[in-house]
Amino acid sequence: MFQRIIRSAIKNHDEQLVRDENEEQPCMSRFAWVWQLTAIVLYYLLMCLFFSHVAGEGNWTVLEGIYFTTVTVTTVGYGDLSPSTPGGKMFVCIMILFGLSVIFSVMVSVITNITAATKNRAQRRSREKKIQKKVAERLAAQKAGNGSQGIELQEINIEGLDIPSMVIQAKIDVEKEEEDAEDEPMDQNAVTWHYRRQGFSSVMWIVMCVLIGTIGFWQLETRYHDYSANDGNTPVVDALYFSVVTVTTVGYGDISIERDETKVFLIVYILICVASVAGAIGNLSEMKANMDREKKELEILNKLDFSVLESLDTNGDGVDINEYVLGMLKILKLVNEKKIRKLEKQFRAYDKDGSGMLDREDLKQIAEEEEAKRIKRLKSKGK
Repeated sequence: MFQRIIRSAIKNHDEQLVRDENEEQPCMSRFAWVWQLTAIVLYYLLMCLFFSHVAGEGNWTVLEGIYFTTVTVTTVGYGDLSPSTPGGKMFVCIMILFGLSVIFSVMVSVITNITAATKNRAQRRSREKKIQKKVAERLAAQKAGNGSQGIELQEINIEGLDIPSMVIQAKIDVEKEEEDAEDEPMDQNAVTWHYRRQGFSSVMWIVMCVLIGTIGFWQLETRYHDYSANDGNTPVVDALYFSVVTVTTVGYGDISIERDETKVFLIVYILICVASVAGAIGNLSEMKANMDREKKELEILNKLDFSVLESLDTNGDGVDINEYVLGMLKILKLVNEKKIRKLEKQFRAYDKDGSGMLDREDLKQIAEEEEAKRIKRLKSKGK
């Protein structure tokens, strides 16, 4: 009962925050989602209609059209289906270029959003438990009158208490604790462990996708093949080979899918696992570079001496917070020097009296100049 009330209060608060956000940015994410799905459906529809109705292309079935579109846009390219006429080949050339530049990116975006939503859900559940614990501690302390935390949740009488306010305060406290934990600098061992954990997660994701593909190929395809030649191949080995060649989009062209059941499985499997494995391999590729960069940053931060700190003083009156932060960003090479100079030049142009600060008069003058430019543009368009 207690957990349900806490969860409901958290949900109501989060929904209110989402409503407030949506009022500021109305329907953008929903529109983008609809556009992505519409683009994918139209791409598949066009490919299927072409190959099922154009003369000379063998009058493919709808399943074959969807299957061919999937292996095309994901660059898997088994080679078991392909256009045979000049018109079909030209059409596929256009659709491949469009598919790779637009549709596949949309598919990856959809998979990424789903993965992020799953991760966020797990984080919310973890946060809910922390909030429940904090609220329970406060209620127990109120009941005991001495800060005791030994009362069980089911023993707490919540009648007449302002649970929503307690939940909001506990939520703020938990979020603050999480922010403080993120701001705490990690040592080199912590950095190494953090990236090893990320790497392990990526490797396990790849293994899971390969395993799912191997089981699917074995159950739906390879166990029906003829292995009477005794050439050493087995249904399981071929299934593993098919799976790895598929998720890595190598596509040697030696795979021919014979059963419709396998094609249905592959339509779903390829769309999900090709993008997922590509993301996992990308994470592994970036992991080493990021780990080395963070270790180097830690080295610099841990070896700051007086001369380095003194160099941050740009005007001879000591190092203020702005000089320190900007100077350290430069030392760590986290900002572009050219962009900093460009922004400084823009600031000086805005600072009309050269005081080193944009006061109200400067801001007013900037607003008037921008309005004058806008009116001038409108007049030039009206001529």
